[in-house]
Amino acid sequence: MGVKEKNQDPAGKKSFLAAAKGRMGGQNTVLVVIFLLLFVLAAAYNPGIFLNSYTFASMSYQMAAMGLMALGMLIAMIAGGIDLSVVGIHNLTGMLAGLYVTNVFPQEAGGAGFFYILSVVAIAVLVGIICGGFNGFLISRLGIPAILATMGSSYLFLGICLIVKKGSAVSDMPSLFLDVFTYEIGGVVPVQILVFLVCAAVLAYVLKRRQYGLRLYMYGSNAKAAKYAGLNNNRIIVRTHMISGVLCSLGGLLTLARNNSSREDYGSTLCTQAIIICVLGGVNPSGGEGNVFGTVVALLILQVFSTGLNMFRDINSFMRDLAWGIVLIAVMVSRFYTARYQLKRQ
Repeated sequence: MGVKEKNQDPAGKKSFLAAAKGRMGGQNTVLVVIFLLLFVLAAAYNPGIFLNSYTFASMSYQMAAMGLMALGMLIAMIAGGIDLSVVGIHNLTGMLAGLYVTNVFPQEAGGAGFFYILSVVAIAVLVGIICGGFNGFLISRLGIPAILATMGSSYLFLGICLIVKKGSAVSDMPSLFLDVFTYEIGGVVPVQILVFLVCAAVLAYVLKRRQYGLRLYMYGSNAKAAKYAGLNNNRIIVRTHMISGVLCSLGGLLTLARNNSSREDYGSTLCTQAIIICVLGGVNPSGGEGNVFGTVVALLILQVFSTGLNMFRDINSFMRDLAWGIVLIAVMVSRFYTARYQLKRQ
């Protein structure tokens, strides 16, 4: 009787996780090549504008908050759902944190400054947990589809913003708040991009090394099989949306500092951009596939693409939205034919 190899499954095929890792590795390589090509083209077209510290700092500020929302969207889509409330959570956090900062923060706090900063971060995290937990409750306990639950909660969160400030903006943040969240290391690297990178690294570790990550992929691949395997699907959904909410809340805090203001109608297209980034980064809209590295590279691609378009004076924001729509459709069509080709080969 032959002895099976240690890592071979009974069917003699790779597990779905191993196969997914192989596909994601190939997709990530393609994404890196696309990013490098776009970067070289933008630098070659106008090196004086593109290759300078001001442009890179500006890109870093824009990527930080957008990247955090994309990470929140990432885990929701890995779970086989979606989170259309990312902008609502982002704006609600900015509004509530802005009110707290303008009414409580002193202009100069001295040695107590650390505790003031810690308190506003805690408020942002708390808002994210509550909003995300509410989304998770609607989806897991009430059985509302994720797309409808998060669409409804998004309007709810934005409505709260309207009630709180009656349609006006909260602005003029104290210098203590701005000095911390807009600080640039060496005058070049914004601390905001470091916040994003730390969050991305922690999420990548959790998805790859912790039990929650494995369970999330299993649930996204086949929720029914995950339930029969003994997983608590309701807990996975609630935890996923709570993490997504916290990431979006941190993004709202960074946007508040970058703009020195917040209002309920900020970033109406950011949800679409987060979806584009995730899909371009290799997330399967049906769930079970996706990774942080691909999402980060996709974020870089869209940021370089957007910055490159800004160098053309005849291209306005409407044309950029058109380009993003074309990119999303093109990626989805490409994924469809790639999946069909792989099925034929099997």
